Amino acid sequence: MQSSGAVVVLQSREMIRLEEASGTKLRVRRGSVWITQRGDHKDYYVPANGTITLDRPGLALVHALKPAELVVSRPAPQPSLAARVARAVAGWVARRFGLLASLGL
Repeated sequence: MQSSGAVVVLQSREMIRLEEASGTKLRVRRGSVWITQRGDHKDYYVPANGTITLDRPGLALVHALKPAELVVSRPAPQPSLAARVARAVAGWVARRFGLLASLGL
């Protein structure tokens, strides 16, 4: 079975920082990890074969409780609000001027 995402191997007590982690999915293949997210009062224990999707913006810390291997999958980047508005305006302009052109105006 092939998995998408980056494979990360951590030694016991090793930690990684995930910036802007919201939407990031972690799947623990072996070992176990402890996860802390900025702005979340709860911490999360994820054992081998466990999965978690981080739901807070900002920093997340992933700490291996024992040697661990995990797959880190980041979500596809979403277009910014400005890009979505520009696309909507461009579509409207194309429809509007396309309609006027078909009427000979």
